[in-house]
Amino acid sequence: MINNMILLTILINMFVNIPSAAQDFSLQEAAIAALSGMDAQSQRLKVIAQNIANADNVARTPDADPYRRKVIFFKKSNAFEVAVYDIKDDLLTPFNFKFDPNHIAANKYGEVTISNVNIVLENIDMAEAKRIFQANATSYGVTKQLKEKLLESMK
Repeated sequence: MINNMILLTILINMFVNIPSAAQDFSLQEAAIAALSGMDAQSQRLKVIAQNIANADNVARTPDADPYRRKVIFFKKSNAFEVAVYDIKDDLLTPFNFKFDPNHIAANKYGEVTISNVNIVLENIDMAEAKRIFQANATSYGVTKQLKEKLLESMK
Protein backbone atom coordinates (compact mmCIF):
# COMPACT_ATOMS: atom_id res chain seq x y z
CA MET A 1 0.00 0.00 0.00
CA ILE A 2 2.80 2.41 0.89
CA ASN A 3 4.68 1.54 -2.30
CA ASN A 4 1.58 2.33 -4.35
CA MET A 5 1.22 5.69 -2.62
CA ILE A 6 4.88 6.53 -3.28
CA LEU A 7 4.52 5.51 -6.93
CA LEU A 8 1.36 7.58 -7.28
CA THR A 9 3.08 10.61 -5.73
CA ILE A 10 6.03 10.26 -8.11
CA LEU A 11 3.73 9.97 -11.12
CA ILE A 12 1.70 13.02 -10.07
CA ASN A 13 4.87 15.07 -9.58
CA MET A 14 6.16 13.99 -12.97
CA PHE A 15 3.02 15.17 -14.76
CA VAL A 16 2.57 18.36 -12.75
CA ASN A 17 6.14 19.55 -13.34
CA ILE A 18 6.21 18.90 -17.09
CA PRO A 19 5.25 22.00 -19.05
CA SER A 20 2.95 21.21 -21.94
CA ALA A 21 0.85 22.91 -24.56
CA ALA A 22 -2.26 21.63 -22.77
CA GLN A 23 -1.61 24.04 -19.91
CA ASP A 24 -2.07 26.94 -22.32
CA PHE A 25 -5.25 25.48 -23.75
CA SER A 26 -8.12 27.89 -23.07
CA LEU A 27 -11.71 26.80 -22.51
CA GLN A 28 -12.66 28.41 -25.82
CA GLU A 29 -9.99 26.42 -27.65
CA ALA A 30 -11.12 23.23 -25.92
CA ALA A 31 -14.69 23.86 -27.05
CA ILE A 32 -13.57 24.56 -30.62
CA ALA A 33 -11.43 21.41 -30.62
CA ALA A 34 -14.38 19.30 -29.42
CA LEU A 35 -16.72 20.82 -32.00
CA SER A 36 -14.25 20.27 -34.84
CA GLY A 37 -13.80 16.66 -33.69
CA MET A 38 -17.56 16.18 -33.70
CA ASP A 39 -17.78 17.63 -37.21
CA ALA A 40 -14.95 15.39 -38.47
CA GLN A 41 -16.57 12.25 -37.04
CA SER A 42 -19.92 13.31 -38.48
CA GLN A 43 -18.30 13.47 -41.93
CA ARG A 44 -16.69 10.09 -41.31
CA LEU A 45 -20.08 8.58 -40.42
CA LYS A 46 -21.53 9.95 -43.67
CA VAL A 47 -18.78 8.24 -45.69
CA ILE A 48 -19.30 4.99 -43.78
CA ALA A 49 -23.07 5.17 -44.42
CA GLN A 50 -22.40 5.72 -48.13
CA ASN A 51 -20.10 2.68 -48.18
CA ILE A 52 -22.67 0.48 -46.45
CA ALA A 53 -25.45 1.67 -48.77
CA ASN A 54 -23.39 0.66 -51.80
CA ALA A 55 -21.93 -2.59 -50.44
CA ASP A 56 -24.09 -4.78 -52.69
CA ASN A 57 -23.30 -2.79 -55.81
CA VAL A 58 -22.17 -4.86 -58.80
CA ALA A 59 -20.56 -3.93 -62.09
CA ARG A 60 -23.00 -3.12 -64.88
CA THR A 61 -20.87 -4.68 -67.61
CA PRO A 62 -17.98 -7.18 -67.56
CA ASP A 63 -15.46 -4.36 -68.13
CA ALA A 64 -16.92 -1.86 -65.65
CA ASP A 65 -16.04 -1.41 -62.00
CA PRO A 66 -18.68 -1.48 -59.27
CA TYR A 67 -18.84 1.00 -56.39
CA ARG A 68 -15.42 1.46 -54.83
CA ARG A 69 -15.19 1.95 -51.06
CA LYS A 70 -14.46 5.54 -49.96
CA VAL A 71 -11.86 6.43 -47.34
CA ILE A 72 -11.77 9.72 -45.44
CA PHE A 73 -8.55 11.49 -44.47
CA PHE A 74 -8.17 14.14 -41.77
CA LYS A 75 -5.67 16.91 -41.21
CA LYS A 76 -4.79 19.14 -38.32
CA SER A 77 -6.05 22.55 -39.41
CA ASN A 78 -4.38 24.46 -36.56
CA ALA A 79 -3.12 23.82 -33.05
CA PHE A 80 -6.40 22.42 -31.77
CA GLU A 81 -8.72 21.72 -34.71
CA VAL A 82 -9.12 18.79 -37.07
CA ALA A 83 -10.70 18.94 -40.50
CA VAL A 84 -11.45 16.66 -43.43
CA TYR A 85 -8.46 16.64 -45.77
CA ASP A 86 -9.85 14.45 -48.54
CA ILE A 87 -12.21 11.62 -49.40
CA LYS A 88 -10.69 9.13 -51.83
CA ASP A 89 -11.50 5.78 -53.37
CA ASP A 90 -9.92 2.77 -51.64
CA LEU A 91 -7.55 1.54 -54.33
CA LEU A 92 -5.75 -0.91 -52.04
CA THR A 93 -8.66 -3.23 -51.32
CA PRO A 94 -9.42 -5.47 -54.30
CA PHE A 95 -12.91 -6.01 -55.63
CA ASN A 96 -14.76 -9.17 -54.68
CA PHE A 97 -16.23 -11.66 -57.13
CA LYS A 98 -19.27 -13.87 -57.06
CA PHE A 99 -20.10 -16.69 -59.42
CA ASP A 100 -23.21 -15.85 -61.43
CA PRO A 101 -22.80 -16.90 -65.08
CA ASN A 102 -26.32 -15.70 -65.99
CA HIS A 103 -25.68 -12.11 -64.86
CA ILE A 104 -25.32 -9.56 -67.66
CA ALA A 105 -22.02 -8.31 -66.16
CA ALA A 106 -20.45 -11.78 -65.80
CA ASN A 107 -16.99 -12.19 -67.30
CA LYS A 108 -15.91 -15.16 -69.41
CA TYR A 109 -15.42 -17.20 -66.21
CA GLY A 110 -18.97 -16.51 -65.03
CA GLU A 111 -17.83 -14.13 -62.26
CA VAL A 112 -19.44 -10.80 -61.48
CA THR A 113 -17.33 -8.05 -59.92
CA ILE A 114 -18.86 -6.72 -56.70
CA SER A 115 -17.95 -3.81 -54.46
CA ASN A 116 -14.84 -3.90 -52.26
CA VAL A 117 -16.87 -2.78 -49.22
CA ASN A 118 -16.48 -5.05 -46.19
CA ILE A 119 -19.58 -4.62 -44.01
CA VAL A 120 -17.80 -5.91 -40.90
CA LEU A 121 -15.01 -3.35 -41.32
CA GLU A 122 -17.53 -0.58 -41.93
CA ASN A 123 -19.45 -1.49 -38.76
CA ILE A 124 -16.22 -1.43 -36.75
CA ASP A 125 -15.34 1.97 -38.23
CA MET A 126 -18.85 3.20 -37.44
CA ALA A 127 -18.62 2.09 -33.81
CA GLU A 128 -15.25 3.81 -33.47
CA ALA A 129 -16.51 7.03 -35.07
CA LYS A 130 -19.56 7.05 -32.78
CA ARG A 131 -17.38 6.61 -29.68
CA ILE A 132 -15.04 9.40 -30.74
CA PHE A 133 -18.03 11.63 -31.51
CA GLN A 134 -19.48 10.89 -28.05
CA ALA A 135 -16.12 11.63 -26.39
CA ASN A 136 -15.97 14.98 -28.16
CA ALA A 137 -19.57 15.73 -27.19
CA THR A 138 -18.76 14.93 -23.55
CA SER A 139 -15.67 17.11 -23.74
CA TYR A 140 -17.72 19.97 -25.16
CA GLY A 141 -20.33 19.54 -22.40
CA VAL A 142 -17.67 19.63 -19.68
CA THR A 143 -16.11 22.72 -21.26
CA LYS A 144 -19.49 24.41 -21.35
CA GLN A 145 -20.11 23.57 -17.67
CA LEU A 146 -16.68 24.91 -16.71
CA LYS A 147 -17.39 28.16 -18.55
CA GLU A 148 -20.70 28.52 -16.74
CA LYS A 149 -19.11 27.87 -13.34
CA LEU A 150 -16.37 30.35 -14.13
CA LEU A 151 -18.94 33.01 -15.00
CA GLU A 152 -20.92 32.25 -11.84
CA SER A 153 -17.81 32.59 -9.70
CA MET A 154 -17.12 36.02 -11.20
CA LYS A 155 -20.47 37.41 -10.02
